[in-house]
Amino acid sequence: MRPRYATTNDVPEVEDLLRTCQLPVEGVREHINRYLVSRDSGGIIGCAGLEQYGKVGLLRCLAVARRARFAGLGDFILSLLVADARERGIESLVVHSTGAERYFEQIGFTAAETSELPDDLRRSLERTSPCAALDIMQVAL
Repeated sequence: MRPRYATTNDVPEVEDLLRTCQLPVEGVREHINRYLVSRDSGGIIGCAGLEQYGKVGLLRCLAVARRARFAGLGDFILSLLVADARERGIESLVVHSTGAERYFEQIGFTAAETSELPDDLRRSLERTSPCAALDIMQVAL
């Protein structure tokens, strides 16, 4: 099924998928309307969130259920979020990656300095997921 923006009714399934993928759930409830979700007959199989901080977007928790991996769903959801980000005037995307750095490098992300990020984005990262400087990656759109 084509991804759609999530509603508050999707929060429990999104959080379950994130936990299954060992990703943080902090901030999901506050930003659920900025999450794309895809589902099959068994429930939500993919999701990713996008938070906007001026001209910088924060990609939150790109996750795909094990049964849907290797079908391109993650790439598809990400491409839809990038298109949405561009339409909203976002000029670069930031991701806090723990374990998927290679994937993000392959699609153009590079290490970013947290000191160069907008203050409110840095506060969001600190509040929702403790991160080392090397875990932050960025790509221009």
